[in-house]
Amino acid sequence: MAVSNTSFAERLQRIDQRKDLHETRLVLHVGNQEVDAGARAPRKRITRSRELLGNLGYVLSFVGAFCLGVIALPIGLFVRNTLAPMGADAEFDLGYLALSGVISLVIAFVLAEMFRITKGLHKTAQTIGIFLAISLIHNLAWWFPITSTILFGEGWVQMQIYNTEPNTLKFRELEILLVAPEK
Repeated sequence: MAVSNTSFAERLQRIDQRKDLHETRLVLHVGNQEVDAGARAPRKRITRSRELLGNLGYVLSFVGAFCLGVIALPIGLFVRNTLAPMGADAEFDLGYLALSGVISLVIAFVLAEMFRITKGLHKTAQTIGIFLAISLIHNLAWWFPITSTILFGEGWVQMQIYNTEPNTLKFRELEILLVAPEK
């Protein structure tokens, strides 16, 4: 019985009968022959729990990108202090700040490539993390002065203590008190 001589209803009936065989195989009908065109990957069933885990992973990827941004600045300051330490009597220097910012951006770029942060929204989360770190990093000089001196240099710690108040978020000249000082 040739494929071209059968009616449409007979073809459908034959396909229904052999449906199980064709679940993972791709078969082409050429004239009166069946040609196996290769295996077809079986469809993966996506369960509800797997879908929820995927959605949670997507949300956590923003948290991870934000944290990478927050981490980039202290690493940048550490690298800057290692390359050219600030003296103990150093004053605020725009060149120092610019070089620290450039090093932090390079480190943020390297971290983004390491963790494959390629989407624009993830890079936005990372950038927000960097700006938050810039606004809050002076608190490390107040909370952990010895560790900050080791990591960032004595000059940096003295400059932060002289120019800022503890427990604040500082953006340019705006200081927002986060926690009331203890009495």
